[in-house]
Amino acid sequence: MNTLSSLFAAVLAALPLVSQDPAAAPAADPLPAAGSPEAATLVDKAIEKMLAVGRGNWRSHEEQDNAMMRQFQAQMGGGDGVDVEGGWSQGMVWGETDLNTFVKHAGRMVVKTAGVWKLRATKLASGQPAPFALDPSLFFAVLRDLPTEERRVVHTDSAEVGGKKLVVLTMSFDGDVATDFVDSGAVPEVSGGMGAIVMGGIGGMGVPTAQRSVHVALFVDPVNGDVLRLGVKLYEKNPMFGNMRIQVQGAGGGDDDAEQDEAEEKAEKDDKGGAAKPEWKNGLPTRKPGRDESTMTYRCDFTKIGLVDAPDLGDKAKALLQIR
Repeated sequence: MNTLSSLFAAVLAALPLVSQDPAAAPAADPLPAAGSPEAATLVDKAIEKMLAVGRGNWRSHEEQDNAMMRQFQAQMGGGDGVDVEGGWSQGMVWGETDLNTFVKHAGRMVVKTAGVWKLRATKLASGQPAPFALDPSLFFAVLRDLPTEERRVVHTDSAEVGGKKLVVLTMSFDGDVATDFVDSGAVPEVSGGMGAIVMGGIGGMGVPTAQRSVHVALFVDPVNGDVLRLGVKLYEKNPMFGNMRIQVQGAGGGDDDAEQDEAEEKAEKDDKGGAAKPEWKNGLPTRKPGRDESTMTYRCDFTKIGLVDAPDLGDKAKALLQIR
């Protein structure tokens, strides 16, 4: 009996020691709230870090949903988007897509054709248009130069990329700020599709003004400020596209039109503040575009941040790119 009592007392005495064990896992840092000073500070830290390192590798995926072509793509099938693998260093941006290699520097581009570097303005060696190639130095500089109030974080979340726990910080831009951001070349534009045929206007009509909203999500390592992933969602509303249809083999709109009407009603309610808060996925809004709205969705993952050197191009390519 005395032995059992002694053993029980020893167990009770040990319990406080277990709770005070210094090896116990520390509590995770709280997620900064949207609009908080902590979220704004982390955005500034990320921008400063990515501009300071100035080099790395990236892999991007871009998807376009053009309002004018939407019905056609639904009936005939659309593409899977564009994948590009590349990097940046010392004012140079390079990439490869579908075995096409290209390098950009100071407004010039070279492509490799049959093992020889040649100057090109907008086309790859295959003759296809060159894809968007992110220049992180440009992107983060444009983001840095926005007014502080425009860089307000409207949504936060947590995520994991490459085994690292990250904080997702989303900023949203509208009106002139969104237009300036897109026109800077920091992010891809909405593709013209067949809309290019109306660039000059129709029957003396002026070109309608597109309304843009841009959502940017930074996936940030809160410890060192590295941005390991970038997400961008661009909505572009063009009233001219709302009444245009492309009909294939006599097929009608049917359910597609009904779905677009519902999306338009929801978007209108959102604009008037009559709907619930927007839903988010991977730091970006999930709102379905209206009938006259095109979208561009872009994701870019960064690796080897600060550890990559510019490729050795050889004397001819350097001369074409005016690299001294």
